[in-house]
This record gives sequence, structure tokens and C-alpha cells, in this order.
Amino acid sequence: MASTSTSNGYNAYLRQDPGRSHAEANSERLAHRRIFVGPMPERVISHGESQTNQKKKLTFGSVFSLSQEPASGGDKTEEVARLAKAHALRFFLHEGGDKADWDSLQEESTVEELMKRWKDSEWGRLWSRRYERRRGMQKSEGSLNVGAPQWVGTSFEIGDLLGVNVLQDQGHIHARGAHSIPQKPRSHSGVRPPMSAASSTGFRSFASRTEAGSSKVSHYESALDSPLYSEGFRSEYVAEEPTPASSITGLLATAPSHQDQRSKSKSQPNLQLPRPPADIPRTQSDMPVEVNAKGKGKMVHYEIAPLRENDPSSESASHPTLPEQVLQRRKSSLDNTSFAATAAATEPSIEQPASLLEDLIVNDVVLRDRMLVRVTYVKEEGITHFDEAINRTTRDVKYEAWGEFLVAWRRDSIEIYKDHNTPGKEWMSGHKHLSYVIPLLSSKTKLSLFSFVDLTFCVTCAPTTTTLIPEISRWSFSREKEGTNIFIFKVKSRSRAYDWIWRLWRSMGGRIPSALDVYNPRLDTKVTIDIPGIDAENQFDSYAIFTRKNVIDICMDSLHNVPDWKYLIDEQLKKGHSLELAWRSTANLDWIWLENDVIGRPRGWHVLCGLALRQLASKPPSLEIRMAPHSPSNVRLKNGERVEEPSSVEGYLDRIRPNSQTKQAVYLTVHHGCLYFLNPFTASPPMPPGLNPMGADNLDGEIEHFRQAEIRRGLNQIMGATATLDLRAIVAVRRAFHATAPHMHDQQAGRDDDAFLTHFTSAELATEEDEADVGGEGGLIKLHDRSKGRMRRSFELLMKTGHVIRFEAHSCRDAIEWIVRLRALILYWRQRHRTDAQQEIELAQAQRPRLTPQVRAHCEDDERPLEIVSESSSPFPAMESLYNWCILEDCKPVVKCGRLYMRKGLRGQFKLVQLTLVAGHLMRFRISGNSSIYPVMRKKFNLLDAYVYSGLLAEQCLPKGQYNPNAAPAPRRYQDGLETEDREEDMMFMIWYRSQPQMFDANQDPTTAPTPARSVPGLSAKNKVLIFKTRSMLERDAWCWAINAEIEKIVRTQKSREEKLRETGNLVSLTQ
Repeated sequence: MASTSTSNGYNAYLRQDPGRSHAEANSERLAHRRIFVGPMPERVISHGESQTNQKKKLTFGSVFSLSQEPASGGDKTEEVARLAKAHALRFFLHEGGDKADWDSLQEESTVEELMKRWKDSEWGRLWSRRYERRRGMQKSEGSLNVGAPQWVGTSFEIGDLLGVNVLQDQGHIHARGAHSIPQKPRSHSGVRPPMSAASSTGFRSFASRTEAGSSKVSHYESALDSPLYSEGFRSEYVAEEPTPASSITGLLATAPSHQDQRSKSKSQPNLQLPRPPADIPRTQSDMPVEVNAKGKGKMVHYEIAPLRENDPSSESASHPTLPEQVLQRRKSSLDNTSFAATAAATEPSIEQPASLLEDLIVNDVVLRDRMLVRVTYVKEEGITHFDEAINRTTRDVKYEAWGEFLVAWRRDSIEIYKDHNTPGKEWMSGHKHLSYVIPLLSSKTKLSLFSFVDLTFCVTCAPTTTTLIPEISRWSFSREKEGTNIFIFKVKSRSRAYDWIWRLWRSMGGRIPSALDVYNPRLDTKVTIDIPGIDAENQFDSYAIFTRKNVIDICMDSLHNVPDWKYLIDEQLKKGHSLELAWRSTANLDWIWLENDVIGRPRGWHVLCGLALRQLASKPPSLEIRMAPHSPSNVRLKNGERVEEPSSVEGYLDRIRPNSQTKQAVYLTVHHGCLYFLNPFTASPPMPPGLNPMGADNLDGEIEHFRQAEIRRGLNQIMGATATLDLRAIVAVRRAFHATAPHMHDQQAGRDDDAFLTHFTSAELATEEDEADVGGEGGLIKLHDRSKGRMRRSFELLMKTGHVIRFEAHSCRDAIEWIVRLRALILYWRQRHRTDAQQEIELAQAQRPRLTPQVRAHCEDDERPLEIVSESSSPFPAMESLYNWCILEDCKPVVKCGRLYMRKGLRGQFKLVQLTLVAGHLMRFRISGNSSIYPVMRKKFNLLDAYVYSGLLAEQCLPKGQYNPNAAPAPRRYQDGLETEDREEDMMFMIWYRSQPQMFDANQDPTTAPTPARSVPGLSAKNKVLIFKTRSMLERDAWCWAINAEIEKIVRTQKSREEKLRETGNLVSLTQ
């Protein structure tokens, strides 16, 4: 029998994707493409039409669906032509055209091509036939539903419109973007950022290179061949002139282009920077050191190019602001800047310096929040620093259980309140019960960072007896006993914890260093920026200088002269990536991404607040400038082939039960490497071509709305899933060749070898019989053997457990498409997880020596080469994968997912679950040893009013007998090669939460939709605890960071509710 090939494997089916051009085949923007396979039920089309017809404005749906009543506009040819003409240039540029070639003839040709493309498409012909059929039925029978087909349409790419995928025009999808930082395009090669560290601020910026720089160049150059981890933002810099209302006035000056600077550097090779004022101390890195031509010197002093002397565009460009002028500025001098305008509108958010705390009015509150507090007492005195490591070695520690308290900072003390035990007493007394008062002016009161992972901080003080003196509106403290009281605070919001630490540290005498070091691990270089003295008079200027954008621009301006910049940074910037700032402690990254506080007021110390941690932590974090990675979208196989992330797939199928051979309608969809099972009646399918709600007047706004709608649709699918299946658990995908579905199979799970690649990249041939299958019952009626026809429409998933899962598609062609696309997804996600595991192993080995030494064949012990241990400060790809920006910006419906051991409550047995973090909720899928499909567990945990803490704080919550602090760490080796020797507490984290209603659809997402704050729980309201165990400390830290980021979004969305939580309950009045 003659046969025709409909697919040449993975690469062939990618080429068949609708609207996918050859230039896009290697683009990282394809990471979020989705394909709907097969036809749709008629009811879905009718429902989509009813939703579209409710819109009164001209839309793509109303124009291209051709599904309106005949009296409402015919075939709308004129509207289609007008819409295509309005946006012809967009499509022309998308297809690779040059704007210089655009003219009236090209416009006419593009419009004709768009119209022809739509009319010749399968969905275009389908809508035309459907319109004619419905019009005829309306005239003859008066009903639009008589004889309507049950299934309509063919496969299509979601978001495809006239051959162009509108969801892929701008890279990563920022769907729930209320929390995303508005990114101003960064500059890259060819254009300098509009800031010179020497001329615009009067402060110097230096880049220093370590001695190991020469040995690391080859390592970094080889990293260029590794997968790219970010789609990122656009990098084209748009030059802007400073305006009187701009926050960069007097700070940023227009800099010449790179070409002009290179020409000037040749004519002025010995150009020196202006000497700083004498009152600004110099750091050791300020001293210039010579460097050879190959860039292998010990330290490098890169001079900043001068400003143009005769630049009439800006007065500040020819007369740079001197440091003395900056330091002498007053608040009134900033009245014309956007910073001052914002500060004036939100005056309470400006930090009160230590010198002004005495001027606060009686009963004024500096900060006030609900937070978890643990009170601890030790007999030892003189404790000036207390953190997790010291807590492990401190004897006779007496501590109370976690509790939620109301913490208020007033003048020179911190007051800790809780609910009264006696009902009605708060109403009688007029305030909550005052439990503790911490004196801040005492020399024995110290502030420390307890844990960087949780950002918990502690205040140590001497035990005192507190007495209120109303005459002077102050607390009187008298020594009660020996020892030290330790108060550990856990704030719900991580950014709010930074605010507490920074302002407490400043009020207790914390001194800001004279310079800020910003490291770039990829270039192995640091930039040193001088910091002026920040006091009550110049804090506005200083905060305006050290914003996130300004610091990044200063670093880019300095690092541009590093020899490896072009190959390691500039190439990434040209691809759309961006540079961002992050505080790093060992293997933990904390990105600087929030410039306003939880109320929405500016926090000028959002960059400098990490300096407090450097002096309060036993392991000081470092500030780094590094690429802002998004979730990886490609991977390399062992043979060196680079594989892009295939398009995800979804659609309607029938599952064939092996015992009864009965059909079960099911909707399958792939998200984040998992195959989800949904009820077909509540599956939230995509809108087909012709019903996309794209407006003709504001196409950009409608596209962004469509992006957000797609993310919400994905949320609804995952939250409504009945079960899931890990794609890595699939051994093979094959076409059915038995009339009855088998129970088990005997095929072994293959490794990443030639046989494995051959199966998952092999072509699936379609015969003439397959091509003749029209699908549905109509196709089966034409066959003599119905059972054989159903078999040819079926495909099977062979699982690692030995089970076989069979599905039946609508037609043979749909079954072949499912097979090819699933094979491509399985191949990618297997290698994706393998690569992630290998990168995690490398990161773990950088923290401690390898547990199992490498054994080399045919090598004597004395000839064995020394194993090179990477430095923990190296730019490990695992950190970019674990702490990617998709978690912060919600580029995908799934924030994070993985396997963990979980237990509800303090007692019981840990169970292995597939945990999914999505839309401010934690979803669980039960994993059992013999089951290939993981059913969903009914309860979903809302993270509203939730706290996350880990490590020793979590272990101390366990009942007696469940935790042995003296137990030696047990070495562990897992199947993927990961070796760990972490303590039990280092692999554990807890979630303290209160039961909240779980959302039913994406419109109730707590990270985007405010919850009505009719009533808020009291401090003593009942709470529950979830306990999780991971494989390693690295995984635990990544989970804590992701959950904390999701809680941060909830806190910022629920502003009114959080404000009500903070303000509920009166404080003790300090006056009579």
C-alpha cells in the first residue's frame, strides 16, 4: 500500500506550526506556544459566538467569524479589508520586512496577501461554510441549531491570527502584571546609558578584576554555547532629554555614543577622572592599577569617558553637578523633580532618621504590622549577635511557640500586643493586651539577621520590668534578672521585612559604608560606587541617586569597557535579555524588583537596604548585577543538538478503559512538563481563530488583554484538573495495534542514547486510509470494520510502572499529531529535568566537597588528577533556573512545581506529593508507588494570611521526640546523581496559615483580585501548619523564595485588607 509521510519527526512538525516562520524557529519566544489538536464541540463554538456578539465594537471576532445574523452585515468583506489595511505594517514587519521598503504598493500587496491567507485557511473556509449553512437554515427552518455538526474545525495554534502569533510579538507573557516592574529598556552596544558615574553624580565608579580572570575567560566563553535562560526585556535604549519634572535631572547626563567615545579614547589615552572631595573617603579599590592588553591584570581601573563639552541639549551635561552641591541640597531644591512630587504625595513613607525620632508626636507610630513572633530567653549575657547558627550552639534556650502579634514601633521602643484572654476586656480597656516592650535606646539592645532565607530578624535585650510614666509619655525600664531576651520576628511580606530591618538599623546607629560594591559574576568584576553621607538633610538626594535604574546604568557604563563584555553580556542584551540587581548570600538570590512599599509609597532605600544585612548577618550578602533569567526555553542533548521547547498541546480525547473497554471523555493539556486531565465540560478550551477578541482601534491593548486571558485560562485549567501525569514517567508513545487496550507492557525505559532519540524523534507515517478518515461517527460509518477504525485512531502511553494508557482521537490524523507532539515534549522535558539536576549537582558541590569521589578507569591513585572545586561565587546556571523572573512576573500559569514530602499538622506521616504553586494557592496531587496518574487532592491551600519559615525555626515547632538536634547529618544520594549531606532542619520548611476560601476561577486569584475585607481574623484566631521536606537545602531555599514571592504579590494586591489587619486594635496610650 502506498503511503505518504505527514511528519518528519519533531523538527518537521515544528515547521508545520501555523504562522511559524523560519526566522522564528530558533527564537526563545516560542517557549509559550500552544497548539490545540483536533476539532471542537459545537457547543464551545456557539458559546464563544455568544460571548463575542455581546461586544458592540468592531473586533476580529465579529469580523472574521462571519457568524452574525444575515441582517447584521453580510460577509463583512469591506470590514475585513479595512481592518487588514489598518494593521498591514505590523504584519509586514513581523514577516521580516524592512520599514524602508514600505510604500502604498507594498501596503496594497500586504493587504491582499492577508485577505488571501485568511480565505484560504481551513478556519476561514469553515466560518464561510458555517455562515452560509446557518443563513440557509434560518431562512428555511427558522432554527440555527437543526442539523448542526457535533464537532467543528481542525487543529490550530492559540493566538494565531492571519498567520502571525500575536502572543509572541513581545517575548515572555507578563499576564498578571500588576506586580511586574515597568522595565525601561536597557542600553547595549552602540549606545551608552545616559549616566556617567563621574560626571553625573560626582562619585567615582571603578571596575576591578580578580587575578583569576584570565583562567575564567574560556569558561565564560564556553558558557555562550549553553542554553539561554531568559527572554527578558527589550534592550534598545531610547535616548531621553532630562526634563524639569524628571527624577534624573541633575543626575543623569546625555553621554556620547560608543563610537564617539572610542575615537576620543584614542586621542586622549591618559584621561583622568576629577579628584573627589576630601571629605569623601576613598576605598582600596579606588586606586588604579595597570592592565596588560590581554586583560589579565590583577585590577583594572576603567576610566569613564568625558561628557561633551559643547552639548547644548542639557545644561547639566556641560556643567556636571558636584558632590558638594548634591550634599548641600535641601528638600526645597527638589520641588521640580518627580521624586519630590512623589515624596510630597506620600510624606509618611519617607524614613524618619534617628535624629528626628525624638521629634515624633506622642503616640505616633513609626511602623506597625502583624507578624509572627517567637520569644526566647537564655541565661547567657552579652549576646550581641544571634542567628540560626548561634542558636544551634547556645545552651539552655527557653522559647515559646510561634504566635501572631501586633508589633508597633513608637519613638524609642517596640511594643508587642496580643489579644486578651478574657472576652470583652479589650472593649473595657480600649486597647489590646501589651505583652512585651523592647527598649531601643538601651546599649544592650542589638539587632541581628536571623535567617536570610526567611528574612527573619531578631532583637536582643536585657530582661526588664516596664512601667509607663504618663507625665513624660515614656516607658521606664528597670533590670529584672540576668540573661537575655531574644525576640525573633517574621513579617509576612519580604519587602516589608527589609523596611523594618533598614529603619531599625538606621535608628539604632547603623552606619552606611563609604562605598557600594556591585559584583558581576559572569565577568568576575566589581564596580565600586562611592556613597555620600546620608543624613536628614540630603536623604532625598541620596535615595534618588541610588535607585535600581541608576545603579544599573552606572554599572553598565563602567563594565562596558571590560574586554569580555561584548561576548558575555552584550550578546545577551542584543537577544532581549536585561541586567538586574540582586542580593546574594551563598546560593540564594534575592532580586531587587520592588521600588514601592506594600502600601504603594516609594521606598528610596530599596537598593541600599541590603547594606544593613551586610552588617547584621554572620554571612554578609553581596550585591550583584546579573542577567535577569526567565525559565529556560531550550536544552542541549548529549550529541550537542540544541532543542527548543516544543509547543504545548491540548485537546479533546476519549480515554479507553483497559478493563471494560469503555470510553471516558477527557480533556488533556500540558503545562510545565506535566499532562493534566480535565473534565471536558469545564476544560476552558481556547477560542478558535475568528473569535479572538482583538479590537481594531487599540490592537496593542487588546493583544495584552488576550495574553492575560490566556494566563487566566491556564490557571482555570490547572485549578480544575482532576489528575496529572509527569511526562518523564512516559517510556514511549506509540500507535495502537491491538483492537483491545492492553493492561501492561514489557518495554524497558530507555536512556538518553541513540535508541531513545530514535524513538522520540522518529516520523509517524500516515497511510492513504488515515488520510481518508474524515473523523467522528461519519468516518466510522464508511468503514467495514469499526473496531479497526477505532484502533487506528488510538495511541498509547507506555508508563514506567508498566501500565498502558490508551486514548482515542477524533480522527487518524489527530492521533498522529498527538503522537508526534507528545514525543517532542517528552524528549524536551526529560532532558530539561536532567540538565537542571546536573546544574543543581554542580551548585551543591560548590558548597561542600563531593561525597562520592570520582573513580577513573585505568588510572592509578598517584596519577589521578586533582578534582577542581568551583567557587561558590561563580555564575552557576542552577541559580538562574531556581530563581528565575518568571516566578516574579507570572509569565506562565504554573509558578513552581515539584515533588516534596508533606504533612498536614504537627503529627502524622509524611506523604509524597506533586506540589504545584499556582495563583496564590498550593495544589497537591497524590503520588503512589503503583499508579501512573496522580489524582488531585481536594483541599487547595490559599496563601492569604500565610507565613513561611524554615530551618531551625521549623524544627523547633515539632513535638518532642520528632527532632534530635544532636543527630549527625546523613549522607544521601538520589537517582539523578544529587548528593546531599544536609541536616534534617535544613531540608524542612513550614507554612503557618489560616483556612481561607479557595478560588473557583482565575477571577478570584488573590494575587490579582482584591478580596472583600468585611472582617479580618483576630490575632488569636485558629491557625494550621503544613510541613514540607525537600531533597536538599538548595531545593528548600528555592521553594521558600517562590512561596514568599507569591505571598508578596498577595499582600500588595490585598492593600485594603492588609491595612485593616494592621490597624485593627488600639495601642496603649502614652498619655493620661
